[in-house]
Amino acid sequence: MKSIDLKLSSEFIEKFQKIAVNVLVVLLMIAGAKIRFSVGDIPITLQTVVVYGSGLLLNWRSASGAQIVYLLTGLVFPVFAGDGFGIGYLFGRNSSGYLLAFPVVAGLIGFLSQINRTLFWRWLSVQAGSIVLFASGVIWLHFSIDSTGWLATLQKGWLSLIPADQFKILLTVLACHFVLMGQKTKSRVEE
Repeated sequence: MKSIDLKLSSEFIEKFQKIAVNVLVVLLMIAGAKIRFSVGDIPITLQTVVVYGSGLLLNWRSASGAQIVYLLTGLVFPVFAGDGFGIGYLFGRNSSGYLLAFPVVAGLIGFLSQINRTLFWRWLSVQAGSIVLFASGVIWLHFSIDSTGWLATLQKGWLSLIPADQFKILLTVLACHFVLMGQKTKSRVEE
């Protein structure tokens, strides 16, 4: 009987930990949305740091799931940049393509970063996620504004943001890599 109780307890703890991680990611996304500045029509926030970081630190399902929970939260509460919320904000903004890509980007990074756990591969995983994020954002942006063409949209929605994004990628990858290496070292010491 006691072994069954222990199994139920460990299952409960595992589920509780997963819920707690999702809540933490959502809270970090909300905080990241509130720290922002704009480059033209596109707000630059710290949300991408959380999206990239959740992909590196969690498995692909958890990372993607946490981003879905964030987007669903934004349908009801003002959690997006500029106190925005609702279906109109999620689907009606120039920046909606970036927001809607968050679950895919986090999941892709989570999947790719598990293939090889080197610093370089983690960096490549986030670069791949960044490409998906900006491709989605640029496509949405192109069709949501009057644009003089794809090149102008590409400049506005991606090229002008590359320096800031690359800086965020570098910091995120380094921080997550050292956190993960610390966990690996800690587990070796405990064995």
